[in-house]
Amino acid sequence: QDRISLEAQLASAQKMEALGTLAGGIAHDFNNILAGLIGFTDLALGRAEPDSEMAADLQIVFEAAHRAKELVRQILAFSRRDQGQRTPSHVKQLVAEALRLFKASLPPGVALRTQINDDPVALVDSSQFHQVLMNLFVNAKHAVAGDGMITVGLDTSDTLPASVREPNTSAGNGWLRIWVQDNGCGISPEVKARIFEPFFTTRPAGQGSGMGLAVVHGIIRSHGGVVDVVSSPGSGTTVSVYLPETDMPPGEEAGPAEAAPKGHEHILVVDDDAMVAAVTGKMLASLGYRVTTAGNGREALTRLTQPAAEEYDLVITDLAMPEMTGTELLTAIRDLDHPPPAILFTGDAGAITADEARDCGAAALAYKPLVRSEIAHLVRRVLDEASR
Repeated sequence: QDRISLEAQLASAQKMEALGTLAGGIAHDFNNILAGLIGFTDLALGRAEPDSEMAADLQIVFEAAHRAKELVRQILAFSRRDQGQRTPSHVKQLVAEALRLFKASLPPGVALRTQINDDPVALVDSSQFHQVLMNLFVNAKHAVAGDGMITVGLDTSDTLPASVREPNTSAGNGWLRIWVQDNGCGISPEVKARIFEPFFTTRPAGQGSGMGLAVVHGIIRSHGGVVDVVSSPGSGTTVSVYLPETDMPPGEEAGPAEAAPKGHEHILVVDDDAMVAAVTGKMLASLGYRVTTAGNGREALTRLTQPAAEEYDLVITDLAMPEMTGTELLTAIRDLDHPPPAILFTGDAGAITADEARDCGAAALAYKPLVRSEIAHLVRRVLDEASR
């Protein structure tokens, strides 16, 4: 029985890994498309009369593109390629915030009970973690079909249950467990075997994308945790999320966003996707910068090293390019007599880490697609740091 169980776990892990690799590749290509769609729409909105019909139409396109961006983010979360911004956080507070939102959507026939026994700290991306909680809550609400009981709990444990314990899964400070239990219809063994697959759903068409538990699985695994599901038909379902605790002190919340800063410096934009290069250049030009574009790394290096080379204050380069990748370009730039600072852009959140980008000479790493205000703050920060 142990051997059969281990074989089933291995087969499931291999299937999920293959699906994750496919999803990550698709998401990368979509991010390049969305970079142009979001960027040009953002620019057009800035030129349209605020109360005009054109502005209203463009706003709809802009919002639809952001929904597509969020879907891509979910795919990347499933594929465990979106690391997010993680800070030490009080999990009890995050659960309480999500519960406040969830309570407002509960029908009168559903009772909500909480069993919050501990206040552990974990290293999490609060936005992704909120998404995990809401997906679990909504699934439980659908399971009870408008009449039943949902229980949400938080506690800690020194070890993982044997059903989800893996050789390479450990937590030096113990584990926290968030569990969501419902007394609904339960899950059959056949369905349970597929619940983490992306776009698999048992709900009627139009009532679910099938990404909920797939996203939960990807986010929690990327955080070094595991997900355990206990269910049988007619006996309800308990989904438990385990995350490693941390002894790091909780981080401070970020302050309010500032207005998009402008500048006058000369920036070299390098991207083999002409649409992405064009929209990035236009956004920077609208902020007052002087912009030159290059279609690949070799062209960019020629511009930087030719005898009559112009002075560039910043280089923004894509990561995945033919002939010369972004990291290879950064390495070559670093060897110049007076190398300008550089920002590395990528549409694949799992292709490179911030530390790896820094080792290649990047002053910052950013993920496509970015809106005009995000690029404005990033560019200004890197230029100001380089001038100190």
